[in-house]
Amino acid sequence: MAAYPAAIKTLAPSCHGFRFFLLVYISQEADLINRIRKHQTSTDDRAPTEDPAVQHLSISDETHCLIAASIPLDAADTIEMAREELENAAKNDHLHEEYLSAGTVVTNTRGRFWTSMDSQMSEFREELARTTVRLDAKTDELQRATARLEMKTNELERTAVGFRDFRHRFISTYKRDILNQSDVTDKNFIQHGNNIVHSGNVKRDAELYTGPYPRHDISVFRKLYGVLPVVATTIEYEPTISVLDRYATIVSNPKKEYTGRYLDTHEEPEVQYWSVPASVPTQYFAAELQRVKDAVENDNTPATTIYSAAQCEDDIAALVYAELHLYGDDGKKKASVGPPAVVV
Repeated sequence: MAAYPAAIKTLAPSCHGFRFFLLVYISQEADLINRIRKHQTSTDDRAPTEDPAVQHLSISDETHCLIAASIPLDAADTIEMAREELENAAKNDHLHEEYLSAGTVVTNTRGRFWTSMDSQMSEFREELARTTVRLDAKTDELQRATARLEMKTNELERTAVGFRDFRHRFISTYKRDILNQSDVTDKNFIQHGNNIVHSGNVKRDAELYTGPYPRHDISVFRKLYGVLPVVATTIEYEPTISVLDRYATIVSNPKKEYTGRYLDTHEEPEVQYWSVPASVPTQYFAAELQRVKDAVENDNTPATTIYSAAQCEDDIAALVYAELHLYGDDGKKKASVGPPAVVV
C-alpha cells in the first residue's frame, strides 16, 4: 500500500466507529484526485511501505476515511499544498452526519453535495424501474397489436378478390411463358388478373404523387383521370370515384374506342368535361358524367345511373372551379380567389 500523508495518518484513528468517514474540500480542478494518486504511487529510491496506522483506510474495510481539497493550478508544489489543504479541512471544517442507504457518513459542508448523490441515485433507479415497467407493458401491447395486424393482413390477402387474382395471374403467367403448360383455366386467371391490374383507381393513384419517391408526371395523371392528383384526393362521393376509375380503365385500353357523344362538343379530344369554361351549366356536366360509364362502343358494362344528380352537380361544379381557378397546370395551388360562383 502506498504511504499516506501525515495528516491522514493523524486523522485516521478518529474515523474509527463510522461506517464511512468523508471529509471533502471541493476541488477546483477535476484532476485533483489523479494528482494525489500519482504522488502516492510515484517511484523514488525507496519503495512504498505498508503503514499499520492506516490499515482501516482500505476500501475493503468497514471504516473509511476519504479527504479531498482544492489545490491552485499555479502552486509551486501542488502535492505539498494538497497535504496542507487536506489537514486544514480535517481540522477546521464543520462536520455533518448523513444517513445513506449504505450506512452513516460524516462529511464537511462542501462534501454534502456528494452525499446527496446517494439519495438522487436512489430516486433515479426507482424512476428507471417504473419507466421500464411502463415500457415493457407498452411493448407487450404493441406486440399484440402487431400480431393482430399480421393476422388481419393474412386474412385480407386470402379473401381479397383482387389480391387472389394477382396471385392466380402470377402463377398462370409462369405456366404459360416458362412451362408452356397453360390451359383455359390459366387463360381466365390471367384475364381476370389483367382486369384488376389495368383498371383505374383514382384515389390510390393520386397518392403516388405525394409521399416518398413521388411521381412528377402530373400531366399524364390529368389526361388519364381528367383531374389533377391534388384535386382527386378531395373527391369523396363514391359514385364519382367509380366513374373516374371506369373512365381511366377505358382510356388506358388501346382496344377500346370512344363514342362521339362524349367528346364531340370539344375541339381537343384530351379536354375533359370539367375543363370547359365555368359558364357552362352544371347540368351539362352531370349528364356527361352519367355517360362516361358507357362511353365505349364495345364495353359490355351496362350503363347505369349510380348517383344522385344533385350530388353529381355539386361534385362537378367543385371540380370545374378547382381546375380553372385554384390550381395551375403544374398541380400547384394558386392564390385563394374566394368560393366558386353559382353556375346556372
